[in-house]
Amino acid sequence: MDIASIKEDLTEKLTAIWDKVEEHPAYSRLLEAYDSLPAKGQKAVVIVSSLLLTYILLAIPLSFISSSQVSIEEFEETRHTIRELLKTTRLDTEGSSFRSGPAEDGLIGRVRSTISAQNFLPEQVGQIQPYDVSKLPLGPKTIEKFGVRAEVKTLNLNEIISLGYQLQQVTSGVKLIGMEMTASVKDPHYFDVIFKLVSFVLPADDEAEDGKKPPARGRSQRGK
Repeated sequence: MDIASIKEDLTEKLTAIWDKVEEHPAYSRLLEAYDSLPAKGQKAVVIVSSLLLTYILLAIPLSFISSSQVSIEEFEETRHTIRELLKTTRLDTEGSSFRSGPAEDGLIGRVRSTISAQNFLPEQVGQIQPYDVSKLPLGPKTIEKFGVRAEVKTLNLNEIISLGYQLQQVTSGVKLIGMEMTASVKDPHYFDVIFKLVSFVLPADDEAEDGKKPPARGRSQRGK
């Protein structure tokens, strides 16, 4: 629909509304009261009515602007909170022993299973696909890296934190390296999120050495 059609449709609706107002008995009484006023009184009514109409026309868009500003501030605060919580979780798990992560297909499968376990609606789960991490500074070149990006839509704060935590627990060789959040178009209190993960795959020799542990030394006991 073009602008001309919208304007014509709006004009017709306003005309129909005005016709109904003119037919109402209250309008006739107000018109009679206005006609009975002196010239100065009529002028004052016109000025007050104009000011009131101007205020209404300005107040509506200003209220939308104010509401939008509040939503933006809430969004920024929420995003910062989530990042700090996930950062804390990541620091808590870094001390655990490192295990080689899965290759690309295995990583996609793990991520898909983790998301499915959250019981989201089918329309909430977007694409889960490879993500190029070759140009990112993510450790030695001798370690093979595979990236995956997963889109999940219409999440609240608790769901984002819970899913982010679960994705970081896939294995110690998989890390959550990024997260993009945008306010949902349907409801700005919910968010569409893209989780970015990378799997670090150790060379076979390094992985075998990492699995070796020095034998435990028991305390010798002397016979009596």
